Amino acid sequence: MRNLKYFILFVLVVLIRMSFATDASLDDSKMFRTIKMPMHVLAYEGFESQVIFSNSELYTFFSKIYKYSEDTAPPPSSLIEPSKSNEGKSRLYQPNVELISILQSAKINFNNEALVLIQHSESSTCIKVKLDVTSKEPSTLICKVDSHATKGLQNMMWADYCFAVVFNKRNITRVELEKPGCDKNVVLYEKKP
Repeated sequence: MRNLKYFILFVLVVLIRMSFATDASLDDSKMFRTIKMPMHVLAYEGFESQVIFSNSELYTFFSKIYKYSEDTAPPPSSLIEPSKSNEGKSRLYQPNVELISILQSAKINFNNEALVLIQHSESSTCIKVKLDVTSKEPSTLICKVDSHATKGLQNMMWADYCFAVVFNKRNITRVELEKPGCDKNVVLYEKKP
């Protein structure tokens, strides 16, 4: 229980730091910006593609990807530098530490912006994956995951991807996700009239 308090304190400090961060928000002329995320093997699990609209929702997301059990939760320092021991203790998985760090440094201004997180997995690290983001019509954001196999041998090592897009809430009223093999786009967000 004590370690859970450390985690909550860490997240609160992060959120306060984010609220005082330099404003990197989009101006009205820009519809979106992307955040670079690395590809990982067997990572970015525990969440689905989603749109995050507030610091509170971001905190909930951080809590969701934080893997712990109440009695063996790591102290806050291991959020920055995870333990290298394999004593069977649950701890924050390294790529999730990196994901939290990248999202913290993105300086998202949730007063004007929202965050789209797209989780995508492939059965081989030899499959090239990229994200194309375009705006369609005046206010629709299309996030298209494009994947194609490279020529030659394929390995059987699972690859996980997380793509992050920050969009201007005033200009975008609908976000769609287009994935390979899907007949129609998934609507991640649609502003209610």
